[in-house]
Amino acid sequence: MAACSARAWSVDDERRAPNRVTVTYSLTADEYARYAAAVERRSRSWTTFTISVAVLFSAVPVALLLRTLAAQRTHDAEMIEMVGRSSLFAFGLAILACWIGAAISTRLARRKHYETLANQLGSRTVVLETSGITLTSRTSKSTLQWSAVTGLSCWRDLVLIWIVQGTAIAIPSRCFDGDGAREAAKAFARARMSEVKARAGSVPSADPSPS
Repeated sequence: MAACSARAWSVDDERRAPNRVTVTYSLTADEYARYAAAVERRSRSWTTFTISVAVLFSAVPVALLLRTLAAQRTHDAEMIEMVGRSSLFAFGLAILACWIGAAISTRLARRKHYETLANQLGSRTVVLETSGITLTSRTSKSTLQWSAVTGLSCWRDLVLIWIVQGTAIAIPSRCFDGDGAREAAKAFARARMSEVKARAGSVPSADPSPS
């Protein structure tokens, strides 16, 4: 397992709420893959689902077309029905086979990609403070304001601080010394997000009041 350490309190007193959370860790290839699955899950939309269902049900008009062509060539009712059913099943199975093959190839390619990333990127340090979030790696350092955070979630032992829909800061749960430390860090992040929302709600509107 990759090295990992966390300091969830700036003072050595677990009875106090944390005011600074520092985590240093290296994501494994499996954790990268879980992160990618979380991104894919969060990015799903009804549009994609509707398109998938439409493609699957497109087998019906194809089967009807082939059934019509068969009826023009033969008057055997059983043969016509067999052509319609066979074409429906064959087309549907072909679509399912394409989906399964694409899913397997995508997963294998993704795993290979993240195995390479795990070997190249090394460790990183994430610091959660009242003023913002600092991310430091071997090659870069960046700071984010809490106003840039759009959500917080957990997915298969990963704490995910979402920046945009398809990007999150992924922190493995193994980095925290027990569930209490992990929950304290999550509560700290949620408190900062709530403060941002409260400040945004308290800003007076620039629109003129109705007369």
